[in-house]
Amino acid sequence: MFRHDTAKQMLNVHLFFVKWLGCQIVESNLPTSPGVDTLSNAIMSQKPHPNIWLAFGASNGREWVGASYVHAHSFLSGKDKYDYVVRMYHVGTLDVRVKFSDVKLKDDWHPSGGNQFVVADLTGL
Repeated sequence: MFRHDTAKQMLNVHLFFVKWLGCQIVESNLPTSPGVDTLSNAIMSQKPHPNIWLAFGASNGREWVGASYVHAHSFLSGKDKYDYVVRMYHVGTLDVRVKFSDVKLKDDWHPSGGNQFVVADLTGL
């Protein structure tokens, strides 16, 4: 995707989704643990947020632009704060799962783990 400055550009992709999900968290008035201030701190310091994970996938063929509703759950933080927030971003035939969580899933990508990521084939789902 990026011929030059790949790590920097992928960090920018990550930070775009940090902002995108953070705006939805604020707009939805979702109390999170860690707090939403950690999202803005990551953006302002140009550092990856440790709890934002991306997963890239090929959608089932319909080309469109949009997003899913935000889904939030409390697993470790009790019922007052959400420690798992997820939302899907769709553009063309690419889906991006943006997840706020301590838990890394198999397909998750994070800038601290290197520049390689896999685009999964989700056409059969």
